[in-house]
Amino acid sequence: MRNGEVGVEQQASEGSGRLKNLLASLLDLLHTRLDLLGTELREELLRFGIVLVGACVVLLLVTIGLGLLAAALVLALWDEHALLGLSLAGALFVAVGAVTVWAMGRVMRAKPRPFDASLSELQRDREALRARS
Repeated sequence: MRNGEVGVEQQASEGSGRLKNLLASLLDLLHTRLDLLGTELREELLRFGIVLVGACVVLLLVTIGLGLLAAALVLALWDEHALLGLSLAGALFVAVGAVTVWAMGRVMRAKPRPFDASLSELQRDREALRARS
């Protein structure tokens, strides 16, 4: 073999090694990001489950409480002011519903968007790759 051919083969071998290293690095990066995504997904599912169970318990207890309160109000005013008792009970239900809608809106706005950490990491990866180019 000639000297020139050995140099070309060596350069091809080095280029192939660099490509393998780059591919291995990219796969490691992808593995890390997918692992982070899986962790965030588990956290979101757990949070959703807790919120769902809590919401069901609150709904049940508030419904029972408001029903008993409305019944007591209507019974207390039945003889002389039945219409007033029913109106106050209805207004109470509407007010509690409005407060609940307001509170749920605050909760939904306060939570960052799902997978925010994964998206931030991917953005940093993209910027780092652009900086290398």
